[in-house]
Amino acid sequence: MYDVKIRHLAGKQAVGIDHSGSYMEINKAFTELFSRIAAANRLQDVREMFGIYLDDPETVPVEQLRAAACAVLASGTEPPNGLKPFSTAGGDYAVLTHKGPYANLQQAYRWLYGTWLRESGREVRDEPLYEVYVNNPRDVPASELVTEICLPLR
Repeated sequence: MYDVKIRHLAGKQAVGIDHSGSYMEINKAFTELFSRIAAANRLQDVREMFGIYLDDPETVPVEQLRAAACAVLASGTEPPNGLKPFSTAGGDYAVLTHKGPYANLQQAYRWLYGTWLRESGREVRDEPLYEVYVNNPRDVPASELVTEICLPLR
């Protein structure tokens, strides 16, 4: 069982890099994203990091999965060269808080869709879900990582 809260979230404006392939390898895109931000001497402008996930890994072949590694920068700052704009829609979201290694997120997703969503009486909105990375794997051990899975609801 996981902690899920329904929250009304504002939309996010971010910069990022596309990722295709296994979701477990999105760290490569985050490494590239932060390398570009650091090269522009802009690490101090990073306010939040999140990943957008566009496909269902249960139904889409691994090599065709699409995602994006994103960072919200301080308002009024220009994005570093080579980064694309990304955004999330505002609205109601089921927010599942997961504590532990990213490798264990699959269990949380299965519970969110297979148990919570079915029992909630809510429906998924036609927007991509995203994961907010509350802390950094460079700063805390894997067992202390906190990830918020944000599932858009009607």
